[in-house]
Amino acid sequence: MDTITDMLSTFFVARNRRRRHSDGKSNQQTQTTPPVVDNENPSTPEPTVEQRVKERSKDSENTNTTSETTEPQSESSMTFSETDSSNSQHEQNSKEHEPSQKLLLKKYILRAIDMYKKNIMIVNNDQSENMAMLSDLLHTFSLMNRVDEIYKNTIYVVSSAETRNFYKTMLFENPYLYFTDFKIKQGLSKLKIKELQNSDDKRTIVIVQQSDDKDLDEYLELLKGNVQLIVLGKISKPMLDLYKQLGDNKLLMHKKEKLKSLQKLFFDKVVRLICQTQCDFHDYFQQVNADTFGIRYIVIKNDELRYY
Repeated sequence: MDTITDMLSTFFVARNRRRRHSDGKSNQQTQTTPPVVDNENPSTPEPTVEQRVKERSKDSENTNTTSETTEPQSESSMTFSETDSSNSQHEQNSKEHEPSQKLLLKKYILRAIDMYKKNIMIVNNDQSENMAMLSDLLHTFSLMNRVDEIYKNTIYVVSSAETRNFYKTMLFENPYLYFTDFKIKQGLSKLKIKELQNSDDKRTIVIVQQSDDKDLDEYLELLKGNVQLIVLGKISKPMLDLYKQLGDNKLLMHKKEKLKSLQKLFFDKVVRLICQTQCDFHDYFQQVNADTFGIRYIVIKNDELRYY
């Protein structure tokens, strides 16, 4: 029993010593703890020389990097500006080479109601083509409503003996033609011209065939009366001069040639001198021979180029 009491007393004594030793250490730590620093106003130490050198080197590297990244953008902007200027210059040059006025063909419908008041010139180098077009024209007038109230059935023809047979053939080939009375003469007297001028009841058709030895200016007096003058001839300067004197209500008709050389002849001798167009022959040839138009006749209304 005494032994147990001694062991317990020894245990408690050792335990108290341990507690005293640990409390002493904690008191020493509490006394050696440094004072708390105020974080609101920290005192920053001044950078050293080495730190300043490093910061300057970093700033210079950042500046070089920025300039290197911006250089490609300036090059691209220069490229775009140069491209835009070159495109604008190209467009300006293309506009300068374009013709001042493009050829725009308009269709002309051969209606008798629109044509019976017009003086007409038929121009072809082939006489048979002139007669074929004249036959179509008279046939169109014959189909007009109330033609007997507008036209006389008598037609005066001024022609040489060589072309008289053409008119006789025309009557045989057109049995339903309204104009059945053809008076073919080598010329009209001044008395007859004056008589036709004073005839105001119905319109009279006078057909004049051009020839090298006959001046057609005397027949311009017929324009003062109720007369429709139809002139047939070849492509020549006298014919063009006469066309310009046919008044402000006139037509020039020409059958489109198949050969390019003949089309160029008509373009140079007639179209360029009469029509108000500044196109070249290439543009004219492309449009006149286009499949979409199917042009049969070239028609000039006053000074405007048309087609039929």
